[in-house]
Amino acid sequence: MFLVVCAALAAAPVPSWLKPLDLSSPEAAERVARRVLTKPKMTLQHVEEKLAAQGGDGRDAPTGLGIDESSTAALDAEERELLTTRDARADVEALKDVPTIAPVPERPRVSVDRAAVLARGASPKADAFRAQARSVAAPGAAVDNPCVLEEPAPQGGVRCARHALDPFFATLDAIAAGDSSARAAAVVLGNSLIASDHVTDVVRARLVERFGDAGRGFLLPDRLSKVAGRKVRTGEASPGWEIQNFAQDPPDPKSGKRLGPFGFTGSVHLSSVAGEQTSWRAEAATRARLFYLEHGGQPAMRLEARTKAGKTVLARIEAMPKVAPEHDATVEVTLPAATRELVLVTEGAGAKVYGAALEKEGAGVVVDTIGVPAASAQLYVEATEKDVFVRQLQQREPSLFVAMLGGNEVRSLDYRTIDAARFDAYLTELLARVKQAAPEAACLLVSPIDAVKASAAGEELTTRPEIETVIQVERAVAKREGCAFFDLFAAMGGKGSLARFKDKGYLSEDLVHPTWRGGDVLGQLFADALLQSWVGTPVPEGGIPVARRRDAKVPKPRFAGLSFPSEEQAVVVVKGDAHEEAPARRPLSRFFDHLRALERGEVTRVAIGQLGASHTAGQMWTDRMRERLTERFGSAGRGFISVGRESKRLANTGVVRTLDGRFEIADGREVMLGGTVGMSGTKARLEPGARFAIDFCAPLAVGAGKGHAARHVTKRPSCPAARSAGVLQIAWLATPDMGSADVAVDGTTVATISPEVKNPESDVQLLRLPIEELTASLEITVHAPAAKKARGKDKDEVDAGTSESYGPVHLLSVSEERARPGIVLDAVGLPGTTGMTPQRWRQDIVAEEARSRDWDLVVTAWGTNEAGIASLDEASYRHHFTRTLDTLLQASPRADCVIIGASDRQDQKRGEWRAAPSHELVERVQRQVAADRGCAFFSLRTAMGGAGSIAQWLERGLANADRVHFTAEGYGKLGDLIVDDLLAAYAHDSAVAAAAAQEEIARAQAKDKSEATTDVDRRGG
Repeated sequence: MFLVVCAALAAAPVPSWLKPLDLSSPEAAERVARRVLTKPKMTLQHVEEKLAAQGGDGRDAPTGLGIDESSTAALDAEERELLTTRDARADVEALKDVPTIAPVPERPRVSVDRAAVLARGASPKADAFRAQARSVAAPGAAVDNPCVLEEPAPQGGVRCARHALDPFFATLDAIAAGDSSARAAAVVLGNSLIASDHVTDVVRARLVERFGDAGRGFLLPDRLSKVAGRKVRTGEASPGWEIQNFAQDPPDPKSGKRLGPFGFTGSVHLSSVAGEQTSWRAEAATRARLFYLEHGGQPAMRLEARTKAGKTVLARIEAMPKVAPEHDATVEVTLPAATRELVLVTEGAGAKVYGAALEKEGAGVVVDTIGVPAASAQLYVEATEKDVFVRQLQQREPSLFVAMLGGNEVRSLDYRTIDAARFDAYLTELLARVKQAAPEAACLLVSPIDAVKASAAGEELTTRPEIETVIQVERAVAKREGCAFFDLFAAMGGKGSLARFKDKGYLSEDLVHPTWRGGDVLGQLFADALLQSWVGTPVPEGGIPVARRRDAKVPKPRFAGLSFPSEEQAVVVVKGDAHEEAPARRPLSRFFDHLRALERGEVTRVAIGQLGASHTAGQMWTDRMRERLTERFGSAGRGFISVGRESKRLANTGVVRTLDGRFEIADGREVMLGGTVGMSGTKARLEPGARFAIDFCAPLAVGAGKGHAARHVTKRPSCPAARSAGVLQIAWLATPDMGSADVAVDGTTVATISPEVKNPESDVQLLRLPIEELTASLEITVHAPAAKKARGKDKDEVDAGTSESYGPVHLLSVSEERARPGIVLDAVGLPGTTGMTPQRWRQDIVAEEARSRDWDLVVTAWGTNEAGIASLDEASYRHHFTRTLDTLLQASPRADCVIIGASDRQDQKRGEWRAAPSHELVERVQRQVAADRGCAFFSLRTAMGGAGSIAQWLERGLANADRVHFTAEGYGKLGDLIVDDLLAAYAHDSAVAAAAAQEEIARAQAKDKSEATTDVDRRGG
């Protein structure tokens, strides 16, 4: 019907701009028919069909412009292929009948009896506080710690793989098991209930009694109120500091602005004159970090350590010019032994300081209490700078985030300045910021305490009914966002409980805030509930990552997306005997050893193989990575190129390939099982007379004309300045019907591919050709018979009497390497694939071709396509992805591995852009596989900015409008993010290795000195 209407409008006498089809002439009508009736060419066989006849400079579009911003018709076949969002469910369908029973690697087992640990921490103070709770009829309550992730159980059904508080509880387990590097950190944000560290001080004390003290944590420069509150969680400041917080202090009367920007502290301290200082008691802290605002006109500051013997300047922060941009900053220092105080001294007015964090070496608990009087979820969202909040909270590295809010919302509901829906939205946004800052942390919402109204005479206290609404909202948000919930209102006795507190003397005269004794009762109720939840929560059989203390001697860098799951992975807790296992090697340690050997000149080649989908196939991402790495370590050649048609993505780096004659390219995405393709997922079948040519040093400006000969020039402006002799490696398949082919280098035949000369141990055949310094081009021409052209013979009939058999040659890839020290980075990508797709191909062929590349680092970059499969089965995906990775690692026995996760992606559903349905599942599986196989993991989504960041990249011109792919600039940024993290990890690993070597030398010297002294004593002097 639609076509009929279009045709009627096209033929009707209406203006041309109303005509949907142009049928004004026979030629125009023919063009319309071709567009409507021609079947789209969607297979790899047709991907680059028109490229050989097209010119161009090898660029996608003007700088910063997405290739999809022009009309679809203008896109060439290669770009359409890269941008086509394929239905990745084909992998699920193809592999549905493959058994998915895979051995689960056994993890270290320790014996931790949670109940026994809790019993050992008996405390007279805790008993006294419990007695006080009984005196006000406070019954206590349990923490609601829901299951946030289920998985199939081996016996059928489902089991809980993770509870909301497991990240925190797993770290407590590790500490109880004797792990000296475990650090259980909690950040508690709240209102005046905790501003003076009442309530939370008791929770901290109960945790420290059982798990050890990891330091004082984050401390403000001074009390937010000079007339109230304790200095337990602050420093001691000189009187000239101006203090503002986001809830109580009005904007500056002159400028109309607040003093901020406010971060997660909700406050900032401003020095008014030179010489202002604040001091924090060290209490055995070994390191400290100052949080401050770097801004225009900032005065110089210095951090000093005060000991009994004097003072030592640990760090000096230089003054900033008036035009300097504003940015929150930190400086970290190591404290000398016997430090009593850490002191900050300002050398002028205008210093803006948030506070300092003090921590100790060794395992233990650290609890940050950040309470701001009159704080609310709305203020934390509207009155703080989001980026500052996220960065500051991220640097505290919490394994547990606690929000103790709602008391002020009770009154706001009563005064109708907020409603339940807005409170829900603010609380949800606050948790979204927390998850961006600490995606692996547990979260816990705590309800407000009883809130009352007094009678006119002040004698009778009645509970405000709005508290029920606040609790309902908090409970619903906690459930929706995967957080635990503790009803402190119910724990203290519910309605009327604050009246009982008043009668006992546990409530202050304002009838709002408990006294310090009332705070002790509330804190004990909270601590008991948290510890009982730890004891009563079943331990996940799969293990949960453990939060660990950073090395103070060699601080670990803060990565954009890189992590080491096997180091973070929790041990499995059992109530039996523990058995020790050999320590696992550190992820990337062998790769870093190879890089150090390369820099020392002990090896001449370090090879990286990256396999993935369209992000990798597009070349721009890996081109940037190759550029950065070869700038640092040198280039040992272009590496792997699959056999195929011309690709302008390759031409960007001076590589031009062409195919002439009759050929067919097999597409590994179209087979079900047992596909005979190479590790790139393709294979080129060249018929007799066909020719494949590749030039590794072609000019970037491709000339006119067709075929390789038109591009073969003497002067090659895209060649690297320093080239050397090297090797070309050709990979092809031995098949029963194969023919022969001549192999020419720079126009001279140097070898022959023949069925008579092959390795019988594998179908994958390799030919390695030494090449000279200036060699750049390779041609493979399949032998063909001379055709009969006379006596009416068919043009393809061969001359009689020939002894040679003719048949096709199946080519896989060509690799170029140079005999000079450096990096080789192979980019092996096929659009539309997933980490499961290679399981549809013959694994022996994939493994043999991978083995021939001899990689030192295997990188997988699948996940974005899987993230779009709503019906993705977790167990099946884990099985097939693990098998794909195992094939590559078994073929590369000396290689380390990095798993790059899915980039952030949004799909359009019913006119709205929504997050890809299975992103969390894919990242969870890949992170676990990385832990099981000792790989590093790079969260591309985290590095981009978290969930929804693809929209921000699109706004900045870094992503394409499909919200899956990226522009050239965007791929360059992704490459930089990955290489920056790898180089930072390499520098850290080298520093750790150097420190270990120095310690070994020192121990050897001490041993020699001890033995020498003993020998002297033995000889009598």
